[in-house]
Amino acid sequence: MSVIDIKNTEVAFRDGSATANFLVVKIGDGNLTYTEKVNREYIRDRGNLDSVRNGDEEPLEVSMDFQWEFLTASVGEEATPSDVLKKQGEAASWVSSGADLCEPYCIDIIIEYEPGCSPTQNEQIILPEYRYESLSHDVRNGTVSTAGMCNITQATLARYAAVSTGLI
Repeated sequence: MSVIDIKNTEVAFRDGSATANFLVVKIGDGNLTYTEKVNREYIRDRGNLDSVRNGDEEPLEVSMDFQWEFLTASVGEEATPSDVLKKQGEAASWVSSGADLCEPYCIDIIIEYEPGCSPTQNEQIILPEYRYESLSHDVRNGTVSTAGMCNITQATLARYAAVSTGLI
């Protein structure tokens, strides 16, 4: 199995509007990780392990680190990642991707991986309803780090033939 080259990967932020606003972020330096958790309850019978059952569901955890040029866009320019995460500036009109509009604003994260080697298939990972909980900026290194959660228990994964999906 080969290692994924992050330079063959693009990350798209998508809102929930009917026409779907997108911001594609090319992660040349950085990373995106997500963690799926499952709580298990181990039942004992007189001190000995007896059975196992599922506990409460846990939301999917996501963290991203990437470089940036600007934290906010000028009027008429494409929104920046910070604009999109905060629903401000050029992304102020973005619509939450969550089903319940009374819940806090969220976006979908779509990861496209195109290895570029035939006959290797491309892969798409969808992390819906992402809400950031921390957003850190490192001015010296020009990086943004964000961590948050998705209102799901696991990512949606799909493999497809090496044809353009329009994100990359």
